Amino acid sequence: MMVGVGILADFEAAMTGLDDSVAPAATAEELLRRSSEVERQLQVDRTRLIAILDRASAEGSGVRAEEALTEAGMSGSGARREAQRARTHQKLADSLPDDSDDVGGSSLRLPQINPENLAALSQAEKSLGLPAEQELFAQRRAELAAMAQDLDPTTFKIRLKAIVDRIRAEVAATTEDRHRKKSEAKSWIDRDGMRHIHAAFDRERGDAVWNAIEREKRALAAAAEKSDGEPLRLGPNLAAEAMFQLALRSHDPAVPTARPLIGVFVDDDTLQHGRHEGTVLEQMGDPG
Repeated sequence: MMVGVGILADFEAAMTGLDDSVAPAATAEELLRRSSEVERQLQVDRTRLIAILDRASAEGSGVRAEEALTEAGMSGSGARREAQRARTHQKLADSLPDDSDDVGGSSLRLPQINPENLAALSQAEKSLGLPAEQELFAQRRAELAAMAQDLDPTTFKIRLKAIVDRIRAEVAATTEDRHRKKSEAKSWIDRDGMRHIHAAFDRERGDAVWNAIEREKRALAAAAEKSDGEPLRLGPNLAAEAMFQLALRSHDPAVPTARPLIGVFVDDDTLQHGRHEGTVLEQMGDPG
């Protein structure tokens, strides 16, 4: 901590002795560069303090870190973001190898990271909602900590996005395979004589099945609106009717579809100039 105090004290002393009206540009440039070091040190200190408050809060004493930041003038959303960054920062420290016997433990191994990189890391971790994604992210924290320290924000965000995309793709592939193996369909008849059909699919095949039902529902609804006979009931049983129609057609291709399909073959000359002696005009399908 003494190193941090030295950085902060030296910077504050330099700023206090700075005469803005006569200070050379080189001095301002140097102090501006040093301000980035100060900002990183402040982030380290803030992370330690938030970790202390989190521990105290878990033990039933003290206020939550978000409350303390809000009372200090930060907005509620800003306080939540800052606390989340600090917790991400602490997790990075926990992932680093412990080569010392420091009393402070991982808090004294907190890496100094550009605040933009830390914010990007925090947001990336928050965006991974599946437990498997979070586990893979956690396994790469030490690598991410090194990258965050060494890379400029633009390069780091590009590399971080690539890692997050790979994690998502890896989990998605594993999940898809697991869901396919868990897919099932079963049926039973209840005491009232109704047949129940239940199916569970992986997302890709489930979407394909349900999209087919939705298309059939729209076709049935459109046919009912144009029919002169008894209209189709468009209530909760429409999806069931759509499923039945799809099953009926798959079993007997001769059963007409709710939306007639008509094929017309015509030669290009007729299309361009109208009928002539050699006109070819053939129709396939149900003209009704």
